[in-house]
Amino acid sequence: MTDDYASKIQAAIVTLLMEERKKQGVSHEKLAIKAGISRTAISHLESGRSQPSLRVSINIANALGISFSELARQTEKRIKR
Repeated sequence: MTDDYASKIQAAIVTLLMEERKKQGVSHEKLAIKAGISRTAISHLESGRSQPSLRVSINIANALGISFSELARQTEKRIKR
């Protein structure tokens, strides 16, 4: 796996999670509490100032009601566009 491919995966995950958060009308604060991370961390992820670890991505997805398998499926689908 190249670094470029890994970067595309990370960007797709962040975009999918951000879109889902907005779709559900969940605030940064509420998502941060449910995911067990800081509101600032959510803000930094969505603005591109930081990249999430796999653990953080899974915690955010779970907080939004998205399974890991669904997150992976949607990420692959987005990358193949």
